[in-house]
Amino acid sequence: MAFALVVSILSGCARASVPAAAPARPAEISTDPLVEAALVRESAALDIRAWRFETAKERLDRVLTRAPNDPIAHLYYGELYRLQAQRVRRLEDSAPLLAQARQSYERAAALDSGYAEPFRQLGLLYYQSKEMEKAKEAFRKYLTLKPDAPDARRVKEYLVELDR
Repeated sequence: MAFALVVSILSGCARASVPAAAPARPAEISTDPLVEAALVRESAALDIRAWRFETAKERLDRVLTRAPNDPIAHLYYGELYRLQAQRVRRLEDSAPLLAQARQSYERAAALDSGYAEPFRQLGLLYYQSKEMEKAKEAFRKYLTLKPDAPDARRVKEYLVELDR
């Protein structure tokens, strides 16, 4: 039952009905390490979006200690580094952060080749760094995995531009 609540919260369906027989005491709530890791991981994602990078890093480190092969955590690390690169004061400070972002996205893609989001992010990074063949390959893989993606039209526009 606790898992159902976690899933509904994480999927953005917090308004969905929750079973009436919720546990009365915290001791009765599941302490499944994978559920806890998922909660911590999603908290890190919120921290990243709020620019709380140190807190997000601490949380992602906790997740990867328990689940080192979690592709979503590696994707979120990529997001952390990519957004940090956008906030640097000196342009030359962004290169190492973008390299870390790329490495994290590549790790996420390697861990789960059916997970579309790392391929989208890799396509954008490759595009930005003028690695056109790699960008096309990543964008095509993204669209293959998620043909109905909300940004599919925009990604197809990137592909048209890359084919010129």
